[in-house]
Amino acid sequence: AYFEVVDANTATDFSGLVIDKLPMNTISLGLINRLFPRAKIVLSLRHPMDVVLSNFKQNYAPNPITCHFDSLASSADLYARVMGLGRHLCAVLPLQVHEVRFEALVHDWEREVRAVLRFAGLEWSEQVQHYLGRTQNQGEIGTPSYDQVVRPIDPTAVGRWRAHADVLAPLSTRLQPFMQAFGYSEATQESA
Repeated sequence: AYFEVVDANTATDFSGLVIDKLPMNTISLGLINRLFPRAKIVLSLRHPMDVVLSNFKQNYAPNPITCHFDSLASSADLYARVMGLGRHLCAVLPLQVHEVRFEALVHDWEREVRAVLRFAGLEWSEQVQHYLGRTQNQGEIGTPSYDQVVRPIDPTAVGRWRAHADVLAPLSTRLQPFMQAFGYSEATQESA
């Protein structure tokens, strides 16, 4: 079934690398490991408070996952459940995982992208730096972040949660284990 979807979305002579960038694939790491034991996992990290706030503010089409973003508390709970499972699966399975922090990507985009490419076994190309031109000319982009992928990375998105710290404060107990595990703290907006 997976390859039927891949085949429907690639050219018949396609022989490249398939990248499945659905963040909720975190909950499927066990199945991914079983079906694709050589899969390389890029784990995208961002301060948990920013993740929760960003998802709560997003205008998603309703589905069994996005319905959890109807409140900050529910968003934080889903984050904790998904990342808790993800951390457990990464600890017990022989997964090849490379972490990419949003804050590091904002700070030094080229260094982080080069590291991801090396991890994936791909070579750097100067065309990679021109991703904006490609996305802007691509036409329709079917993702909730469609308006973001056609613009440069927004450094003001780092620590955006701080402007709402009073409202987000009740979530800190639920998110603290992940802030600590991923090297974030409430006192700093970047990773430790």
